[in-house]
Amino acid sequence: MSEFTAELIRKAASGDQDAITELYELTYSNVYKTVKSMIADESTALDILQDSYVKAFQSLAQLDSPENFGAWLKRIDKKKTKTISLQVAYNEHLRYTVLYSSLFPQT
Repeated sequence: MSEFTAELIRKAASGDQDAITELYELTYSNVYKTVKSMIADESTALDILQDSYVKAFQSLAQLDSPENFGAWLKRIDKKKTKTISLQVAYNEHLRYTVLYSSLFPQT
């Protein structure tokens, strides 16, 4: 039997704090490991986790199969992690471009 029952998902979707807490506790460890495997910075990883859980709990009504909650949440986390990684890479690129331009101005 799945630990993510339709009843638990329904309660969480309706704002039941006990159900939300239960879903959070059932998934946190695995989701944290997934994010940390892709993001080394602890603060960034925790921000991603927070954003992902908020999005997941706000979007619970869109979940078709309660037994897929864990996988669905991981997909949200991975998408958020990739977005943040791309933003970090782009910001680093801009920083080095500005640095390079200041060191080697074109005349």
